[in-house]
Amino acid sequence: MKLDIILITVFLKLLPIYCTPTEPVIYGILPDIYNSITDNIIVLPSNKPVHLSMFGLKMDYISHIAFASIKKPRNSSCEHERVTSSFDALPENSFVSTSIISLRELSTNEVAFFLCIRVTPTSLPKTDSSPNHTNIDGKWIFAGDGGGTDSVSDYRLSFRTTTTLMPLWVQIILIMLLFFLSGLFSGLNLGLMSLDKTELKIIESAGSHNEKSYAKAIRPVREKGNLLLCTLLLGNVLVNTSLTILMDDLTGNGLFAVIGSTIGITLLGEIMPQAVCSRNGLAIGAKTLWLTKLFMLLTFPIAFPISFLLDKILGEEIGQVYSREKLGVLIREQALAGTVATDEMNIITGALALTTKTVADVMTPLSDAFMLSYSANLDFHTMNEIFSNGYTRIPVYENDRQNIRSVLNVKDLAFINTDDKVPVSTVCDFYNRSIIIALAGTVATDEMNIITGALALTTKTVADVMTPLSDAFMLSYSANLDFHTMNEIFSNGYTRIPVYENDRQNIRSVLNVKDLAFINTDDKVPVSTVCDFYNRRAHMAFVERLVTEGDCDPYREMIGLVTLEDVIEEIIQAEIVDETDILTDNVHHQVRQVRKRDFRMFGLHDSQGKSRLSPQLKIAALRHLASGVGNKTVTHQHD
Repeated sequence: MKLDIILITVFLKLLPIYCTPTEPVIYGILPDIYNSITDNIIVLPSNKPVHLSMFGLKMDYISHIAFASIKKPRNSSCEHERVTSSFDALPENSFVSTSIISLRELSTNEVAFFLCIRVTPTSLPKTDSSPNHTNIDGKWIFAGDGGGTDSVSDYRLSFRTTTTLMPLWVQIILIMLLFFLSGLFSGLNLGLMSLDKTELKIIESAGSHNEKSYAKAIRPVREKGNLLLCTLLLGNVLVNTSLTILMDDLTGNGLFAVIGSTIGITLLGEIMPQAVCSRNGLAIGAKTLWLTKLFMLLTFPIAFPISFLLDKILGEEIGQVYSREKLGVLIREQALAGTVATDEMNIITGALALTTKTVADVMTPLSDAFMLSYSANLDFHTMNEIFSNGYTRIPVYENDRQNIRSVLNVKDLAFINTDDKVPVSTVCDFYNRSIIIALAGTVATDEMNIITGALALTTKTVADVMTPLSDAFMLSYSANLDFHTMNEIFSNGYTRIPVYENDRQNIRSVLNVKDLAFINTDDKVPVSTVCDFYNRRAHMAFVERLVTEGDCDPYREMIGLVTLEDVIEEIIQAEIVDETDILTDNVHHQVRQVRKRDFRMFGLHDSQGKSRLSPQLKIAALRHLASGVGNKTVTHQHD
């Protein structure tokens, strides 16, 4: 614009050499803002101040400018044709003058505004302040010739005004609303579309109370993914386009409208809403769901055909699915973030690896397995070998180790007297247990239960899985292991039995049924003797609670017991029921339907003529003496 002014000024300084007009002549006008130029008519915004720079000759003779609604030849009188108020002219020199004008809207019968100037008899002094031309005489004449005898003098001396689409206050409110909708559509596009079906199901099942309600409300809309996407994008494009149009109408300048709408949409319609919705998309999406549904209805005629075509081409959206390898990495990352405990991570990753392992990977080779022959006798040597190896279940083969006939549980040997040399076959036939055959390539498929169980561990306490103390089968420390007691022990089917002294709250020890293998019921061995002999830890914990009620001092009260098996059951989400269990659920006391067995057949042996000190007690006494004589060595054992 400065270059235009310089060129026009040079031209006007050279022009007087060739001509000297009697009246001021305006050769060009340059407004600071305008909408367009059509047919040499400058289009200005209505009712807005516009700074005009006028160029010509004898410009210091112009005191005011005004506008008429009709055309007349240049220098014709304009005393009665003016339809606007007059505006002061501020001459800078004889070639340039400026003025600030504000034109109203054109009426229906008006075509354009034509420039009129008020000419003074003498030149006006140059001033930088507002001039006072009130008392100066002058005449009003047309500045341009509509007929065109001098085409140069008519160049851009006529004006039109444009009106805004609506009142200013309405435009401002509407622009603010459109910026809000632009940000909402942009934010929901990121927030909702990033929540796939799988994640919404997860939140609906495992989120907080508010998250569950939000996910439940959003999921039906999110199920129509392509329709939702088309609605949000159509709404966003419609709003952004309308914003640009309104900004252009408000500013009256296309460049300003583009710059303003670009900055506004970028900041208010993209960056800020996406930053907020990327973190709170679920809540914002649920609370503005009614607006989303409204726009889905409004854009349905356009959005539905497009979404239908996308559904056919791209297929159904199935949501995010992780492979076992990716799920394992995800769990490890959660462990590093502290949301999953290390023990849980190890259990879950181990469960995920189950499908890559077969029974052949975890089995004990048959050549290394401790086994019994079906034809063997349960004498003292055999029984000692069984319990010295420490196994709970022993495979029984017939003739060939490849021919597994049965599985013997050490609990089955409780009533066996080694002096009777009961055949292994007799015990196996009595319990008649079936064996399980698994192919070497068999894989485990219960990883889902293990994973969910491992993740639920942190939400459970020992009180949730324990057996209440009142329901626990226990033995008195002062009881004797006679046939009745032994029968009661093995009829209940437990492997570990708490032993209390005087009061059930006072747990003295834990008795393992393996400890009873060499017990002769006729000897009525005290429970205390066995407990003291096998003084060791067991896979059983006792649960206490702190009682603070009442006026007495706080004290601890034992309320139940929990075993390692209870914890494993919570991890694998299934009840572990072995061949001797009576209850299938220690919490709900579900009784297992099993055939009652009469163990008295193992107790009706002839004890006359036999030593009252059985070989079992002899070896127990030997071990006890050996541990109590210090550096002395016991070398002989007499019958």
